[in-house]
Amino acid sequence: MGSPSGPEPVFATDSLGSGNKHAPVLRFFVPFLAPIVQVRLPSRPAVVRPIGSFSRRLPALAALALAALLPGVVAAADIAPAAFEAVGHTYAVDFGGGNAFDIRFDSDREMTFTKRQPPGQGQVETVRFRHRRLREGLYLVYWQEADRTSVVHVEDFARGTIYTNITRPDGSFFNGQSPLTKIQ
Repeated sequence: MGSPSGPEPVFATDSLGSGNKHAPVLRFFVPFLAPIVQVRLPSRPAVVRPIGSFSRRLPALAALALAALLPGVVAAADIAPAAFEAVGHTYAVDFGGGNAFDIRFDSDREMTFTKRQPPGQGQVETVRFRHRRLREGLYLVYWQEADRTSVVHVEDFARGTIYTNITRPDGSFFNGQSPLTKIQ
């Protein structure tokens, strides 16, 4: 049954018609996109409309796609806010290429980075972040820095691994992986 704003969102992948050239891609991503976008399937080919500001949700979308590929991750629709177990702890990470940091989680919304290597060794930056629990010990952590750099982490405290995906203001990307070593 339709709502005042149009037909109800439909997420059934078998509803995507073969006449839509994007149907195979949409079939794969619809379960992961459901919390971020509305997929409406009227009599015409599928239309995907962002819920809220798409530019604010793009880092989370990228991370959800990555998280969906990690073993043991629950369906994106089951993601719910939870207590963040890293609060009060500091972790060492090294993504290579001079990207080594101590990350101190001051609260469930604020963390402080201390650069461990030159250039800028000892440089400190505190950022406000958001997080989502994906499963026990696995969190999606994301924020935007003052210079408009967007950062998305998949932080696996249970397995001691961190993945980073960074979009710089110039549009360039950096992807890295590091052991996530608790130092305090």
